Amino acid sequence: MSEISFGVTYPAGLQTHTNVRTYVEAVEANGYDSLWLIENVGSSTPGFETLTTLGYMAACSRKLKLGTSVLLLPLRNPILLAQAAATLDQLSGGRLILGVGVGGAEHNVALGSDSKTRGARCDEYLQLIQKLWMETDVSFDGRFQTTHSYTLLPRCVQSPHVPIWIGGHSKTVLERAGRLAQGFIPVGLSPSECAANFEALDTQARALERPVLSHALHTYLGIAESTEAALDTASTVITERFQSHTVMTNAEPHMLGTLDRCRQQVEAFVEAGVTHFILDPVCRSEETLDQVRRFSDLVSAQFR
Repeated sequence: MSEISFGVTYPAGLQTHTNVRTYVEAVEANGYDSLWLIENVGSSTPGFETLTTLGYMAACSRKLKLGTSVLLLPLRNPILLAQAAATLDQLSGGRLILGVGVGGAEHNVALGSDSKTRGARCDEYLQLIQKLWMETDVSFDGRFQTTHSYTLLPRCVQSPHVPIWIGGHSKTVLERAGRLAQGFIPVGLSPSECAANFEALDTQARALERPVLSHALHTYLGIAESTEAALDTASTVITERFQSHTVMTNAEPHMLGTLDRCRQQVEAFVEAGVTHFILDPVCRSEETLDQVRRFSDLVSAQFR
């Protein structure tokens, strides 16, 4: 069995309850491998700016991988992002994972960006960013971005560069990941759906003669006395987080319920091919650190 890693997010809105340094130190002390941020720019969701916060988190930790799940790539200038990511990789000693996605139409509209071209911009930016990380004297004449004879320095610490993982679950996202990424982060998929996506992704990678991608999963975490209680709490938390009324009714893609159920879910996802778990706490803010600790102590330890 492949080595299994577990990471957690710093949930949006948690900054009003739990200091960033306190959270980072607790996550690392509890044996997690990684810490992740979700980009909320272009929405009314409360949260710190992603790359700025990751830089601070790097200074607060020693070994944690630091990732975005996900950063909204079409909203960024790809040259500036390439430099920011390489800088973070340098300052963290090679600990960055750049998870990216296209974002919703509302994110793009809020920032004055054309939502209809977000997929095409994502494809183009991924190509340009990786060229800048690996080549010198880069000239690129794209539909959305042009640069001539540009060399980006310093380089990433990681070789050949910071790994790019693509988040989502649509057919287009899966195809984009197979062509242009090093990892895939499905969101909101059941174990059987994950297995089917990973099989399709691996088949595409082999056909393109590319290395097999990392198989990740972004999933909600909510430990409670029952699945129903966890779903109720998650509904309240997500409604507050995204400022939009949400009713959670399907626990199958998530770690919601008793610890026994969470254990069973981990086993099912591992069987489906997941090797990197990104746990997104959807409990009450004051319970987040305790849930992170309980999951590590009683669930993830047996899979490390």
